[in-house]
Order: sequence, then structure tokens, then C-alpha cells
Amino acid sequence: MVEDELILSLPQVVYHEEAECHVSAEQLVSKTEGAASETTPATNPFAVLNVLKGKK
Repeated sequence: MVEDELILSLPQVVYHEEAECHVSAEQLVSKTEGAASETTPATNPFAVLNVLKGKK
């Protein structure tokens, strides 16, 4: 019970001064914008099964 209370009392976000931050601004930017244009289309994980089954 004490361990649970201790864990719940911890902050969810680490707070520090910006001057002490060693992460560049580029690393903080979300890569969801335009990320789809840079990535290759995902392969179907079941494509191997179609080959083994023998396409009908």
C-alpha cells in the first residue's frame, strides 16, 4: 500500500529548466506530419500464407 502511494505521488512529467535541457528542438517535434510520405508502405504479414495456400 505504501509503495502504491509513493508511485502515485511521483510527477508524470519530469520538470527541469530549459537551459538544462540537452535535447534539441528537432527531437521534440512530432514526426507524424509528413511521416506517411517518407515511409514505405507496410507489407501484409499474411502474404506468406497466401503463397503457401496457393492463390485461388
